[in-house]
Amino acid sequence: MNTYEKIGDNIFVAHPEGKMDIHHALIFERELTEGIRDNPNCHVIIDLLNVEYLSSTSLRIFVTTYSKLHFKGLKVLLCRANDLCLKIAEVTNFSRVISIHDKYEDALNEVLNNIKESVV
Repeated sequence: MNTYEKIGDNIFVAHPEGKMDIHHALIFERELTEGIRDNPNCHVIIDLLNVEYLSSTSLRIFVTTYSKLHFKGLKVLLCRANDLCLKIAEVTNFSRVISIHDKYEDALNEVLNNIKESVV
């Protein structure tokens, strides 16, 4: 079961779980889209700690989300991906588009630093 949380006023965190095959990726996309619609001014962190596998559909969802939010000056970051997910990201050059952090705290700090910079 995917879970979601909001941190403060500007950060929306998604915690997908399991194999992100086409079926589960489409469920995640619907839920993520709804969460972004309800939180339109939030940066998004996608925590992959409990994801076993990423399909090409998952990568498309991440890139589409990035494109929509980047246009508004918001960040989309991934974190805590397992070795298989990282390998998929490397092979597809996906990691050149979206930052992937080893630690959740690093992704959170990047977003928080971005928020501080935009206020100054």
